[in-house]
Amino acid sequence: MIIAHATDLTGDDEAAHVHAAALAMASQGQLVSLYAGPPTDERPPTAALIGRWQKPIQRVFRCVQCCDGAADTVIDAVVRLSPAVLVLGTHARRGISALFHESVGEAIARNVCMPTLMVPNGLRGFVDPETGAIELPRIIVPAGTPEDGERGVAAARVLTGIAGTVEPFIEVVHLPTSDPDAIVHAAARIEASLIVMTTHGHDGVGDVMRGSRTERVLRHAGRPVLVVPVRSTERTPS
Repeated sequence: MIIAHATDLTGDDEAAHVHAAALAMASQGQLVSLYAGPPTDERPPTAALIGRWQKPIQRVFRCVQCCDGAADTVIDAVVRLSPAVLVLGTHARRGISALFHESVGEAIARNVCMPTLMVPNGLRGFVDPETGAIELPRIIVPAGTPEDGERGVAAARVLTGIAGTVEPFIEVVHLPTSDPDAIVHAAARIEASLIVMTTHGHDGVGDVMRGSRTERVLRHAGRPVLVVPVRSTERTPS
């Protein structure tokens, strides 16, 4: 099993790196860290985690170059790698900053076919950084349709299977996904460790300006979001 982690090697995405490493350790899979850039001697600090957690992690570091932008380069590498899950850090910008600085991580998550775990930079999330222990007691799945709810629950169970955690409490909340504030409040109400959201990408001009509904939840929820893409062939005709 492969757990992919895309990194810019700045160290800002340490929370995402910790989550990716913990998932690889728990599943006895391989952690593949991807850097969109020329060969470098820099590496994500996985060795430090192995020393602290006292457990082995199979790890590979790859510098990838193919396209003009970092997002397209990582997307190409991830498609070729076909991991079980992709883990990305995000700045989760708000307000006017978000209008002019679209997150590379959010752009990648919209354009790959596997679930993508988005972890805001600086967030503790559901992994203890001192031990690597994973705790996912409560997961919320906001869903505008029964089909999206089913996809979200299935993705949540895949992730908990990778993590090797006890079957969590998964609450499907049927509410309009056009209301990110309602999703944020629902997640806070049950103290969810994770939000699972299906995404169809940008749905209109307003989303292009403000960011997708999933992105807006990510910016305000203060917890990781598992993004589950709906492929174009799965989408319900309008």
